[in-house]
Amino acid sequence: MEKASGSHLRRAEKQLLKEQVYEELLPTSLKRTGHFLMAIDIRRKWILIDAASRKKAEEALDLLRLTLGSLKVTPMATSDRPTALMTRWLAASTERAEGWALGEFCQLESPSGNDGVIKVSEVDLDSDEIQQHLDGGRICSALSIARTGQLAMQLQDDLGLKKIKFDDALLEHADSGDDEASRFDADAHIHIPALAAVVEELITLLGGESVPTLEDTPEDAVQASKAA
Repeated sequence: MEKASGSHLRRAEKQLLKEQVYEELLPTSLKRTGHFLMAIDIRRKWILIDAASRKKAEEALDLLRLTLGSLKVTPMATSDRPTALMTRWLAASTERAEGWALGEFCQLESPSGNDGVIKVSEVDLDSDEIQQHLDGGRICSALSIARTGQLAMQLQDDLGLKKIKFDDALLEHADSGDDEASRFDADAHIHIPALAAVVEELITLLGGESVPTLEDTPEDAVQASKAA
């Protein structure tokens, strides 16, 4: 600019030019890209989102709303609280539903939430140590469980599912495909129906679906959502 004008820019002019450059380039220079995996089950009216957090799941729903124009969803809720089911399964093997087994992780809390959180991993969950914590009044707020022949997962007290791992026998049915896209489609063809069926069975074990209340439902609870 100095060569074009034939004169030196004053300090104020340089500062103004700097601010203009920042204003034009900053919005594009800090953009981050990402992707979400989402399954829409039309028959069950579910939206299943693979996200690192509920905030990320909400962002995925926002993008879906933007694409569709509008989208009304409610967080998945059940008649029985997950903590009640997990605590019963942890307390007695006879309480566990047929075809379901425990993994090696659980998280125990006091009902008041004032006595800290105990996380136990890679141990026998039927051990005396676990039973002592339960006898002391603690409840289970996260538990690794497995549906035989289908998948293993970690159930959370808000119905979130973490660390989902499909059974090796199930994966054998997937077509390897010739490229990444075809392999993804083949895996999705196996994984999504299996996951939906297991979630449906789990909801039945929790007393079936219920309408969430404001007390039970945090604003960002959307990882397992029901489309209205």
